[in-house]
Amino acid sequence: MKFKDTLSGEIREFVPVSEGRVKLFVCGPTVYDHIQLGNARTFVFFDMFAKYLRARGYEVFYLQNITDLDDKILNRAREENRKWSDISDRYLESYLEDSRTLHLDSVSHHARATRYMPEMISQIERLIGKGYAYVSSDGVYFDTSKFPDYGKLSKQKLDQVEAGARVEVRISKRNPQDFVLWKFSDEEPFWDSPWGKGRPGWHIEDTAITEHYLGPEYDVHGGGTDLVFPHHEAEIAQMRAISGLPFLSRYWLHGAFLNFRGEKMSKSTGNIVRVKDLAMEYPGTAIRYFLLNSKYSSELLYNEEVFRASMEGWKRLQRAFLALMSEHSCSEACNIEKDSKDIINLMDEDLDTRETIAKLHVIATEIFRGDLTPSKKRKYAHIYRFANSFLSIFAGEQRSLDKVVESLISLRNEFRERGMYPESDRIRARLREAGINLEDSGKETTWNVTG
Repeated sequence: MKFKDTLSGEIREFVPVSEGRVKLFVCGPTVYDHIQLGNARTFVFFDMFAKYLRARGYEVFYLQNITDLDDKILNRAREENRKWSDISDRYLESYLEDSRTLHLDSVSHHARATRYMPEMISQIERLIGKGYAYVSSDGVYFDTSKFPDYGKLSKQKLDQVEAGARVEVRISKRNPQDFVLWKFSDEEPFWDSPWGKGRPGWHIEDTAITEHYLGPEYDVHGGGTDLVFPHHEAEIAQMRAISGLPFLSRYWLHGAFLNFRGEKMSKSTGNIVRVKDLAMEYPGTAIRYFLLNSKYSSELLYNEEVFRASMEGWKRLQRAFLALMSEHSCSEACNIEKDSKDIINLMDEDLDTRETIAKLHVIATEIFRGDLTPSKKRKYAHIYRFANSFLSIFAGEQRSLDKVVESLISLRNEFRERGMYPESDRIRARLREAGINLEDSGKETTWNVTG
């Protein structure tokens, strides 16, 4: 398996630290609002990545942090005159609901930042002790001049690095590029520390959490390209300064932006489409299809026309999947190495979900021609099922499909008996859109999957 490592800038062969085991960390959401489609692109991609690793036989521990204290959370709490913890709790639950919608079920553990305050304080103490951090009048800062590799991930030289992070205290820095580890404050919420009351900076939460669960060095760190600098750059500096090791993560994997109206989708500009809103019209599997039907390292354009066209492609594959599942149950043995070799080759070459989905469309064309042999149908069922084990873009294995369709037919018949024909026609039309055809013979209704 190969993929592009941001640190080296090269497509590298993936070799985990421990054979057969992978430790993966991905930056999770800051829970001050509902997630938008740009956030979802990152989370869906790394959910797919974790699932693909497992499908290829790796044991994966996938850790994701939750930033549940941040200036944006505090600002929203002031705006709504509520406790900051009420805001973070509300939007964490919203994120988890959206995760269920999008079938983001590969994360092994979600770690809330505020539960790791002792770990953060411990890291800051060690950084001060090793001479990498200093106490100033308004906080504790990391001294970037003491870490020669600062800027290596983002390919910047230290004297060219722009100062800045999220919302950072800037008074009393030794260097413009230095970043805050601890902000002094006696306003709620605050925690006691050896240097005074205050709150941690943004960057320190991630290394405190990853050191606790994954150790000082692990396999893969992921996130969106917007986090390369300063966030991931700062993480490397913090953890390597503490550990003395040459790496924080052996591989750095970053996904590109999602563009909307010609610019990056961003909550700060209001240029967003929320997952919750989109999910009112489209299933989570269809949203995943749109997000994965592109190369993760290329920017993805969103607009209503592009998304509607994507939905037609998803419906086509969904019909092919249902047609295969109607004949081949999950109990049948699947020879992944043999039947899915083409899919594995595509995915092993820089996680190419776009070409993998294109391959599924080629198979769909053969399925809809209707002249496949039983052995070919069985092989294609295995391929679709294997692809879906990490893409998660199909819904409706035959066992659950039977129950859903029969329930809808029963409801439709009830509407017909009560003379509610617009309602019964609506059910029939929606099923037809999903590739399921109903045939009425008197009071009996049968159904089949169409191409």
